[in-house]
Amino acid sequence: MHKFFTWNNLDQLYNMIPSAIFTVNTNRIITSINNKAANLFGYPAEEIVGRSCTEFCYGPCCSHCRLFDDGVPKPATGEGIIKTRSGLVRIILKNIDLLRDNEGAIIGGIETFEDITERKKTEEALAESEERYRTLFERTASPILVTDTKGNYIDCNEAACQFLELSREELLTLNVRDLLPKGWEKRPQAHKILWKTEGVIEAEYLIKNRIKIMELTVTPAIWQGKAVVFGVGKDITERKQAEEKMRRMAYYDSLTGLPNRAFFKEKLTAAIIKSRSKKQKLAILFLDLDRFKTVNDIMGHDVGDQLLKDVAKRLKKRVGKGRVVARLSGDEFIILLPNVSRIEDVRKFAEDVCENLRKPFTIAGRNFHVTTSIGITVFPDNGEDAKTLLKNADIAMYKAKEQGGNSYEVYTFAMNEMAMAKLELENSLRAALERHEFTLFYQPQVHGMTGEIVGMEALIRWKHPEKGLISPAEFIPVAEETGLIVPIGEWVLYTACMQNKYWQQKGYAPIRVAVNLSARQFQQRNLVSMIARVLKQTGLDPNCLELEITESVAMQNLENTIKLVKQLKDLGVHISIDDFGTGYASLSYLKLFPPIDTLKIDRSFVRDISQNPRNASDALVATMIVLAKNLKLKVVAEGVENEKQLKFLLERQCDEFQGFFFGKPVPAKEFEQFLTRQPFKMEFIDDRAGEF
Repeated sequence: MHKFFTWNNLDQLYNMIPSAIFTVNTNRIITSINNKAANLFGYPAEEIVGRSCTEFCYGPCCSHCRLFDDGVPKPATGEGIIKTRSGLVRIILKNIDLLRDNEGAIIGGIETFEDITERKKTEEALAESEERYRTLFERTASPILVTDTKGNYIDCNEAACQFLELSREELLTLNVRDLLPKGWEKRPQAHKILWKTEGVIEAEYLIKNRIKIMELTVTPAIWQGKAVVFGVGKDITERKQAEEKMRRMAYYDSLTGLPNRAFFKEKLTAAIIKSRSKKQKLAILFLDLDRFKTVNDIMGHDVGDQLLKDVAKRLKKRVGKGRVVARLSGDEFIILLPNVSRIEDVRKFAEDVCENLRKPFTIAGRNFHVTTSIGITVFPDNGEDAKTLLKNADIAMYKAKEQGGNSYEVYTFAMNEMAMAKLELENSLRAALERHEFTLFYQPQVHGMTGEIVGMEALIRWKHPEKGLISPAEFIPVAEETGLIVPIGEWVLYTACMQNKYWQQKGYAPIRVAVNLSARQFQQRNLVSMIARVLKQTGLDPNCLELEITESVAMQNLENTIKLVKQLKDLGVHISIDDFGTGYASLSYLKLFPPIDTLKIDRSFVRDISQNPRNASDALVATMIVLAKNLKLKVVAEGVENEKQLKFLLERQCDEFQGFFFGKPVPAKEFEQFLTRQPFKMEFIDDRAGEF
């Protein structure tokens, strides 16, 4: 061997080794070093050999250099720190082994090492990055969830644990599906969580029997060498609850909980599209409760509201699944019946609804009877869009109401013509005041004992430019329905008071003018102040004005009527109850009012007077007169047309009369003839008339 390898050859081999190597004796003196190690220290090899290895250590001597101090020398491996000639500090990974002589005695050591400074920096940077990531992961306020490709949770932060109300240990035993509400995994939203589609989703979690909602930004990633799904979340439970509340406010009726008009229109539009594609029919039923306003006004809004709730419950129960019942407004409801095959089935359903609502409702221990009017339209027969179907159902409903209610009507095109005529009348009515198309007629009221004209009733007429004179019976209901009765009523009051004042200024004897107050006028908050203003503007003595309130209007809200009558009486005007006997009042109620001046017997009773003791009208009229006089009320009989009626009324001491027998309603100019004429002669009346 010595023949082939010289020391020079060994030295050359020593320097060819890629690792840094040096040897030391037992005193830690470097005895040899290869070029790789010398270059690392930054010195020529000859300047290193003979020096203690401790000179090149940075800081205290490492444990590896003390392998000769403990008496039991051992090989060692580990990290160390050295300083170079230039002052740089380097980290090395070294391995120290022992050198022995031929006898086996330890004579020194050999140290092999490599520079790992850059690797350590990289590791430290990575560790620092991981620490920062972990800190951010744990401390961020946003929930963070990590799942594997099968949906198993493999990591989470504290915010996620708080949101899910689970510990990290509990969560890491679960799968995404374990926290989803039943059936949620079938929704399109679930696809992004379960199959790693990237994007933003809304995830619902079932937590202790309640739903919490998280908005998750879902991202597929490689994490720790594994394919995972990262989800960074935001708790949107309160926001979604607020949105749901807003949606319910927008699409549901707050009183009954039923869908509202907006919701119904959307459902109807969707149902029309479906029916058109499948060539099917559908029907809608438009319901309006009969006389609900009377119940509401008399019994109060609390009872009215409860009645609407109970009606809604009955309708919802009757309609069942697959159909829609909604509350449009007030006492109006609507039902959608999809996939209709026969109109007879719709008619039968409408009859069932009418019958169902006819049963009494019990509220606060009292029974209330409510009926309904129903209008029916069918797609596509009566319209091909939601707007047309609703409009035509409304028209049919009003037709049912005109027939007396408690029934239904199926829309026909003839109804539309009637509705158009009504709309045309309404439009003309709106312009009638501005165009001065209204006029007042006056009908005399005659004193029963003297035959003198003691009063007159002002009656409105409409002189239409094309249709001529239109009866109040035709346009007053439209005016009442649209609210136009309010300005029209004020015009009537002002004109009647002004005319009466004018006649007094001309020298005619003062008489009283009677003006009707409609139901809508009676509900005006400023009614009393308006009447006071008119009296002031016209200068008419309040004693010369009589306000007529129909019995049905007076009884709608008894408490309000009593209050209002007192205020009107304080103005000094006279108050009469008109059309008495046609409604549901009784004289006992009149005792509750402030002093009323006059009771007017309706013409329907006077017309049927026959002077037959067994005639019902005769008995009723006689009774009304007796009871009214007991209450110290003046009695006026309307509709007196012949001597037989007049004689019967005079014999029973009726105070005043009004009717064609004494004069028809005439314009103001013609009425002046009544103001100048002699009293009516009553010589055909027997001596009992003298009892007045």
